[in-house]
Amino acid sequence: MFLTKYISLFGKDTFIYLDPPYFTKGKQLYLHYFTYNEHIRLRNVIDNIKYDWIISYDNTPEIKEIYKDYPMRKILLNNSTGIKRKAEEIMIFKKKSLIPVETLF
Repeated sequence: MFLTKYISLFGKDTFIYLDPPYFTKGKQLYLHYFTYNEHIRLRNVIDNIKYDWIISYDNTPEIKEIYKDYPMRKILLNNSTGIKRKAEEIMIFKKKSLIPVETLF
């Protein structure tokens, strides 16, 4: 896995954003999708990363269970791939202090 192979090359101010293949529709959307065990493997790898990180995922009960020990927030997206619709994802954070503060504009 990329992270385990190259993590020692990262500097002290490294921030990692991960966007793994969707859990539910991964097989339909990607040539190289993750199996359930590969999603678990990613979780096990990030458990040992000392740098700050954020992960975006499709909002599924399985992903929420895999990452239940980490803070997460639901986000709504406008998805226009073919048919316009609202999509729901979750952002998973290494720690609460990485969660953006919502402000009114």
